[in-house]
Amino acid sequence: LGHFTRSLGVIHTLGDRLPAPRTVLVSPGVARVARPCLAPDLAVEELPPEAVSSPGKTRAWVADQIRNARPDSLVIDCFPSGIFGELGAVIDAFSGKRLLVARALRALPPGTEGSRVACFDAIHTVERCPPAQIEILRTLGGRLEDLRLHYPDKPATAPPEDLCRSCLVVHSGDMDETRALLELARRRFPALPRILVSPNARPDRFPASVAWLPAYPAWTWFPSAGAVVSASGFNTMEQMRGLATPHAFLSFRRRFDDQHRRARLRLDEVGLEPAETINESHGGRERV
Repeated sequence: LGHFTRSLGVIHTLGDRLPAPRTVLVSPGVARVARPCLAPDLAVEELPPEAVSSPGKTRAWVADQIRNARPDSLVIDCFPSGIFGELGAVIDAFSGKRLLVARALRALPPGTEGSRVACFDAIHTVERCPPAQIEILRTLGGRLEDLRLHYPDKPATAPPEDLCRSCLVVHSGDMDETRALLELARRRFPALPRILVSPNARPDRFPASVAWLPAYPAWTWFPSAGAVVSASGFNTMEQMRGLATPHAFLSFRRRFDDQHRRARLRLDEVGLEPAETINESHGGRERV
């Protein structure tokens, strides 16, 4: 879902540079959440579940989608050639404009540096990437361009009542992470009722003191909320940038995405120190 959300930001920001109609290729389970908020000129196609663990099937499915749609441009919002290199040949065979969207990563998949990696016409860095990652990106053939994303501002659903006096806890991750964010909201904003905003099913043993709102997208509500609590994923951190709404965030360890670095950079930008350090190895949480 994070990749789809970022794709909405890329499409909204680049505008006419990505001619309509547009199609976003997504992982299994995303289309259910994405389709209700699609613009008329935007479609989603979902990877078949049986292809998830098969690089060969993924490669064949993506190639079929490109062949059927015959697009003018191809935007890659993942690793340059996929996690296993499964997309390199498909991208190299594409004769149109090839764009790469790059966010800060803890590491790139093995084989990213090498002759089989796809080359691009332009590489859009949507946040500050580590120097080592920038050096790798420079080998991919395209010019590097900073791109600050802006997201569509049309809400999909009506905002919750008393939004300005509520704390929105926004997360679609697992329940251990959700509990940590709910506890952070309780500690940091004790006077505000908590609302968990998540497209996931209502969790079992959910706290009676917390309202649950199965909504997507939620970012159009952020400017009017009493406070927002989130992980340090790319999209929410960008959507909260520059808002007056109080924002508390935890960074969680991910295999590739560098939430810890992103959180530290945001604190540096606003001249703050971490409110607390947690360092729990079983949950991967580092900072608030």
